[in-house]
Amino acid sequence: MVSRRRTDKTRHGYANTILAVTLASILLFVISTSNGGVFAIHLGTSSSDIWGIEAAIIAKMHHFDPSTDTTTAISRVPTLSGESEGEWENGRGIASDGTNLWYTILIDRFKGDGKIHKIAPTGGADIGTIPDPFGFNRSGVNSLDFDSSGYLWGISSWPVQLDNDPAAVIFKIDSNTGTVLASCYARTHGDWTGPLAIVNGKILTRTNSSYNQLTEYNPPSSIGDFCVPTGNVFTLPVEVSGIDTDNAGNLLVTDFRSLYNLGHAPYNTILASQPNAFYPSWEIDITTQPESDVEATVCKVESVQHWDKIVFMVTDPRLASQTNVSANTELDIKVLDDPQKVANLKQKVLDFLGAPNGNKNAIKIIDVEYAIICAMQPPPSNEVLPPDFPNTNTPSVVARLNLSNPLTGMGVQVQDVNKTLQSPP
Repeated sequence: MVSRRRTDKTRHGYANTILAVTLASILLFVISTSNGGVFAIHLGTSSSDIWGIEAAIIAKMHHFDPSTDTTTAISRVPTLSGESEGEWENGRGIASDGTNLWYTILIDRFKGDGKIHKIAPTGGADIGTIPDPFGFNRSGVNSLDFDSSGYLWGISSWPVQLDNDPAAVIFKIDSNTGTVLASCYARTHGDWTGPLAIVNGKILTRTNSSYNQLTEYNPPSSIGDFCVPTGNVFTLPVEVSGIDTDNAGNLLVTDFRSLYNLGHAPYNTILASQPNAFYPSWEIDITTQPESDVEATVCKVESVQHWDKIVFMVTDPRLASQTNVSANTELDIKVLDDPQKVANLKQKVLDFLGAPNGNKNAIKIIDVEYAIICAMQPPPSNEVLPPDFPNTNTPSVVARLNLSNPLTGMGVQVQDVNKTLQSPP
């Protein structure tokens, strides 16, 4: 796994740096950038689509395909005209409703244009708009996200002053009408607010000056109260500009250029990454499909099972005869694996065949496939294959395997040794 930490020192003043950089680079128009051939690192996410919006003049969006590590630019038709209105349109928030994308921009002096825009995922002209809660030339919206009920959430780009203390405004809005349904104030530090995502029904955002910390809040049920923190503050392994979850509940983040999969809370480990997924643009926010009810669908730790399918060949006719399998024939077994331990594949095969003391040189490993499943019940505490397992063709042994298999009753059976290909000529 390759990861890269953002090392720029801009922090609170990054907006001016973004403007300077993008003024110099606006003539560059990247239609498609394939990172797979260079890095060959998949993001390890269940989401098939990740979109971002760049903090740049006449901001473009980008679509990242984790299955191919390919990024494609999505151009939009500018919505403003006239220098007084700030026709450079610097991108900020982005969210997917499952069909279309919603986005926000900042105009002259980094103020909002008073709208939340809807656009097709292929780009082009806006499909429609709703008012942002702050109005034209006011705070603007820094980040967006849809919750599992279809409501749109956002956070102000600029903090407001409450009793001389700055606070970010977090709001829940009906995207059909633009009506604000709930809002709260989250005390913050610094000139800019942070990213926002709705995770497990909670608000995850940055409210301090540490770009690698996220604070969790309970969602508000009324308008204008203070946001109530849950007590969870997560320190991330990278500094982030945009965040969202995939449909398996993994937290995906960007540091403007690269993408990282931080898995489930406490989000302190990089599970996978795609360096320079959005290079050369500066992605300020990202989105996947709308959040699902991951609390109900995430597998409990004790129910996660790791399975190996080992394709092998017994090259010694004597061992093949002893274990009642065909020599020099491709066979496979499916066995539980412990991801915390280094696996001795040949020993696994010998144990399965009931010949734990057999000659490992007589086993040829051809291929290994790997799968993770969520079992209906925790894995058995005893070995799946009893140590006195005599041979792979004994019906009673297969029955015993299936009795200890948590997949039994779900249409999946533990298989004994199977012939996967014809015997070699």
